[in-house]
Amino acid sequence: MLIKGDALLSVDLTAAKVVAKDPEKKTITLLLPQPRVVQPRIDHNRTVVYDWRKGLLRSSQVANDIWKDAMKYAQEIVERTAGEEDNLNLSRIQAESALKEIYNYVGWTLDVQWEGR
Repeated sequence: MLIKGDALLSVDLTAAKVVAKDPEKKTITLLLPQPRVVQPRIDHNRTVVYDWRKGLLRSSQVANDIWKDAMKYAQEIVERTAGEEDNLNLSRIQAESALKEIYNYVGWTLDVQWEGR
């Protein structure tokens, strides 16, 4: 199986909590939930399933059933891979950077803490 796909990782900002705030110094500390995979997707046009006995699967009912099972399995692999620590770390870095830019734009300094860390 050659899987092509992607996933969306998200930080739920509706669950953000202010844990410290100093209006005089214009500093704020937010506690954010961990990022999570919310949309694993398979590129069906670029994903290929090979049958080692016959080469590329043919258009038969059995092949269609195998294809459906393979796509379900492929999506689980994409979700699991997207949820690996390296990807979650990158998601945290990007979310933190974007939020700091927003707060910086209005003259505040933001510190981010992550739940469970």
